Amino acid sequence: MLLKNGKIFYKGKFADLDIEIDDETGKILKIERIDEISAGNKGGKILNLSKKLIIPGAIDAHVHFRDFEQAYKEDFLSGSKAAVNGGITRVFEMPNSKPKADCLRVIASKIKKNPDIVNMHFYGGVSDEDFENNAKQIEKFIVCYKFYMYEDKNFVALEKLNKKISFHAELNNKDDSVRNEINAVSHIAEISDKFKFKPHICHISTSEGLKIAKEKNWTVEVTPHNLLLDKSKDIRFNVRPPLRDERERMKLVRNLNAIDVIASDHAPHSEKEKENGANGFSGIETLLPLMLNLVNKGVLTLEQLIEKICINPAKIFEMNNEILLNEKANLTVIDLKKEWKIKGDNFYSKSKFTPFEGWKVIGKATDVVVNGRLVMEDEILNV
Repeated sequence: MLLKNGKIFYKGKFADLDIEIDDETGKILKIERIDEISAGNKGGKILNLSKKLIIPGAIDAHVHFRDFEQAYKEDFLSGSKAAVNGGITRVFEMPNSKPKADCLRVIASKIKKNPDIVNMHFYGGVSDEDFENNAKQIEKFIVCYKFYMYEDKNFVALEKLNKKISFHAELNNKDDSVRNEINAVSHIAEISDKFKFKPHICHISTSEGLKIAKEKNWTVEVTPHNLLLDKSKDIRFNVRPPLRDERERMKLVRNLNAIDVIASDHAPHSEKEKENGANGFSGIETLLPLMLNLVNKGVLTLEQLIEKICINPAKIFEMNNEILLNEKANLTVIDLKKEWKIKGDNFYSKSKFTPFEGWKVIGKATDVVVNGRLVMEDEILNV
């Protein structure tokens, strides 16, 4: 397969280069200007990506694909298709499924259920019972641990973990005050010197929490909804941590340079659950377009977006996701000038509610390559 006439983000900058991919191995064979006639003689597919940008495959580092007892909300197949539709090639799937992914039995079931449409990596939960045995069994199969401070109470276990720990930094998931998050981050700071790895803070929502984390040189993630939405009386907008007022939200926007990762916290629910105020909503299909829209508005540079969605999530969790020769091709092709309207009814996710319903945005993924396979072409899924 040949990707031709696009601008590729290669070695830290955009260049007018083509990419040839081996159809059998999925690896990148060439990154150079390639003659279309000679490429055509090989019989492979040729994509003309004129006026489009080719970036390292976009990563959503925070998703809840549910499945198991919650498959009515989302399953690994619908979540994977939603990822592709959103231009995402790699996801990190959270452990608070039902049953919880804190033991080998559940982790193994998740691995077995993976439809292999996108690169799917699994978080592990911190178990309360038989912790050391469970940790020993699951660590080689997980990318990271997730610790929910409002319900996980085995704090002693944290210093024994041999993988990075990501934190949901709220001490009480019924408390909407900024102090709830700030106190949680402060508590991590008090005990983190005993950890084997630097903490990673998920979905930060307060500027003070961000400040504490960065003073400790930790990595920090933010969501599009905490950057773009103010707190609302509409209970369908409920999410943890909660949306903040405009003043607090804008502090995060002004400190985007300090934030390492932008991720969706894709948390689908049924329509009835959303009407009753369940926390969270679909986000994997709006993550990239909402951030591309900020690029078009001048809030982010395109290079910053690539750093926070494509490069940093891989680096933090010790993976490579850059476009390199002889590496598997994971690529997102974007039309930076595509104007369109977000509509939940067009989602591949089972959960159609989005707080961004009707938003007019500029910028969209049009083609997606996962491990050398063309899984979306010209906005049409091939899976």
